[in-house]
Amino acid sequence: MRIPTLSWTRVLGKFRRYVYRMKARGEAIRLQDSISVVTSFGEHVVELCYGDITKLPVEEKMDIIMVSAFIGDYSNARGTLIGALFANLGISTRELSKDKEMDLRTHYSCWLSKPLPPDLPFGRLLCFEKTRGCSDNSLERQIRDIFKVLVPLLKNQSTTIITPLLSTGNQHSDEITVLQSIVTGAISWIQAGLPLKKLKIVLYEDNNKELNSKFAKLKQTHLKSQRKRQAVKEYDIFLMHQPTDATIVSSLKQNLLAKNDKLSIYYDPSKFDQKGVWQQEIFDLMMGSKRIVPVLTPNFVKSDECLEMFNMAICCTRRKGKDFLVPLYFETIQIIPVSISLVQFLDCRVRKEGDTPALKMESVCTRLMLTETEGGESNVSQADDNVNHDVFISYAHKDPKQAQLLLDEFEKQYPDMEVFFDRQDLKVGGMWQKGLYYSLDTVKCVVALVSPSYLSSVVCQEEFNIAIYRSQNKADNLLLIPVCIEDIPSVPCLYGQHRLVDFRGNQYSELIPSLVKDVASWVKANKRPNYCSNTASKVALFDFKRMSEIRKKEVYDSYNIKTNSVERKSSFSVPPLDQSENHVVVSVSQNDLSLATSLLYQLEKKSPDIQTSLIVDRTGTDLKCLQTSQKIVVFLSKQYLESPHHLEELFISIIRQRNERGRKVLYLCQASQLADKPSFAHLLPTDINLRDPFWNGMFTESTKTVKLSLRDLQGSFTYRSQDFAAMTKLADDILLEIAGLTQAKPSPIIVNGIQENSAVPLELSQCLVKMTDTPQSFDNSRLPRTADESNDPNKEQAPVPLQSSARQEDAKPDREHAPVTSPNDPPPEDTKSKDPDTAPELTTSPNNPPQESESIPPVSDHSPSKDARTRSEKKSSSCNIL
Repeated sequence: MRIPTLSWTRVLGKFRRYVYRMKARGEAIRLQDSISVVTSFGEHVVELCYGDITKLPVEEKMDIIMVSAFIGDYSNARGTLIGALFANLGISTRELSKDKEMDLRTHYSCWLSKPLPPDLPFGRLLCFEKTRGCSDNSLERQIRDIFKVLVPLLKNQSTTIITPLLSTGNQHSDEITVLQSIVTGAISWIQAGLPLKKLKIVLYEDNNKELNSKFAKLKQTHLKSQRKRQAVKEYDIFLMHQPTDATIVSSLKQNLLAKNDKLSIYYDPSKFDQKGVWQQEIFDLMMGSKRIVPVLTPNFVKSDECLEMFNMAICCTRRKGKDFLVPLYFETIQIIPVSISLVQFLDCRVRKEGDTPALKMESVCTRLMLTETEGGESNVSQADDNVNHDVFISYAHKDPKQAQLLLDEFEKQYPDMEVFFDRQDLKVGGMWQKGLYYSLDTVKCVVALVSPSYLSSVVCQEEFNIAIYRSQNKADNLLLIPVCIEDIPSVPCLYGQHRLVDFRGNQYSELIPSLVKDVASWVKANKRPNYCSNTASKVALFDFKRMSEIRKKEVYDSYNIKTNSVERKSSFSVPPLDQSENHVVVSVSQNDLSLATSLLYQLEKKSPDIQTSLIVDRTGTDLKCLQTSQKIVVFLSKQYLESPHHLEELFISIIRQRNERGRKVLYLCQASQLADKPSFAHLLPTDINLRDPFWNGMFTESTKTVKLSLRDLQGSFTYRSQDFAAMTKLADDILLEIAGLTQAKPSPIIVNGIQENSAVPLELSQCLVKMTDTPQSFDNSRLPRTADESNDPNKEQAPVPLQSSARQEDAKPDREHAPVTSPNDPPPEDTKSKDPDTAPELTTSPNNPPQESESIPPVSDHSPSKDARTRSEKKSSSCNIL
């Protein structure tokens, strides 16, 4: 019989733990003082204790123990906690460091171990690494970063942590500074929502009067600030405005009070001292208000203070768990900041004949004052991003009557069917871009009302591409019905893949009832109409493999391949840059921090003047750098797309790129495999894709070690060779663009198909089908060649998108954009009509900046049918509050 062998280290560790538990029985860590932090999630405690951490009884087990060390130095030195853990409990920090659960040293100076044995009094070990020779200010920042990194680590699970005074002892950091940093950092992040149930700070000595006094002062400071916050008056409405717009605010306030004189309205921003810690007080005031109402004017967007408050309001919306931000757009703004254009707002401008300022003000106040009993459920106060719709109506806003007729017919025949119609389903105060993309992922059928206006709208093309992507994925089982509602001289050839159902002329209203019945049969019984072909079995429309080959060619054409890196064939130098500007901002999830640090290292190595920012766990202030930075880099991954914060950053970046006609702002790097949903992420134009197979096996050495000396990061770090090489190319592409040495053309937000004959249009007659037609053969000779559907790096069987036939036009708030062009054409000039009489009113989807005919209204210009009023009342876009 074979006797299993045991590691001598494991045997020794178990023996030491047994002996030490015997000695420690009856001994306990002494509690000196504690600070209670009360939040909406319950009570949290920060404790100051004395004793030996290694003598903590298993019965009082803590989830995480924090230790500190110099970078890469895990020696079991006497007089250190690392040494005591090894001597008393057999915990080897060095061994744990070889197989980490998560390595976050590249930006947060710490790493997390895998779970420890269950007989130990600690669940995991979090090691904080200090840079040798760093100043106390740098140390304070690094310790606070530990709590920042706990946000994703704890994953909203209530957690307890025990820690010594990090970086003291043999590292000789100032004890007062460390204690203050740990306590204030913990309290701040607990109040921000960190699920830290208990933090136990243990001092390895009998008593320290100086530290006791400092902890007591921190406790008193917290109690005073908590009482002050509890004493802040709560308001029904927080009017956010620039002081020079006092006339508008006064009129708005008077109209609201005339409707309800019991309303409490906050409208005086001078109430707080701006030189003090005013952000926290305003944040508390916003959190205590029932509704935040920004008054949008040119003066508002010129004020840095107002923009910062708007960013804070977005954070409040996330914390509240509902959309209670209701922006009111009173005066035309030529260039709307991206963070504002991200949010749906109410259009209060006088734009149509018969409108007056008094009538518009009355209309807005009436909407704000609607109660639930008067107007049904509010889509402002109870915004629900998880509603699963059955049908999505995709249409151009220059064709509102046809879309409304279709919606009315659905309500008439099937009032219980959930139909996504942007004018009533996009929430005021919510992210309209997310609303469109995510609704497209949940529906079973998309009805696209195709017209010349539809083909000239960039966002309509994005909707169509996502729909055709899903329709070719057998698992999604989506039915796409393109309906031709007007004569079109020619259509992109890929439209013929789905055939256009002929609804032109007077027959539209006659055929709508039959169309609705066919859609219902599909939604309820999965019965496909005869005139709709099953496109999942047809040719693929998007060649992922060829895109990978293009990226491969770019690398091999421009770089020489070394043993573990790449070297650019033609060198270049970056001229001195203006250090007052923010050149590059990087948005990345925790899992891909190593990629981000590699990119920043290479940017700063090649251009010492470059100013960079890194967003990992965002606070409200980071929105500003996304709006002002010359270039934005986003690392796409499953973890990134699961984060609401990062999704918001991505949508801000998308809108900004859409508004920057002819100039590349957004660089996308796919860091790892993506989940099946959201679908739009698979269609984003990635500049670097680490899933491309050519990266594997490119180098003879698998790793690349460099010595980093960044402003916030020092030491030697090892990267995978392919990751370092990919970041080399990305850094070069960015620097060449910033230096003006090249001019990269921006790709459409949803990428075009890259088939050879995709630019050849088809005659309308080649694409039309009647509702009475039965399945029949179709001439595919002018369609793209078959592509291998298994070449999507994110899927085994990849659905594929339709080529977008539109280019982006200058900043518009609506979904209408540019006329049809080929992918290589320069951006078109704005040729849209600006007839204010044709523009629907009151709600705008701000795709920057609003124009007279470019809005997404809550109510159509014509009244819905009587049979449709039930649905209109149930799903109104009006702001129901209070």
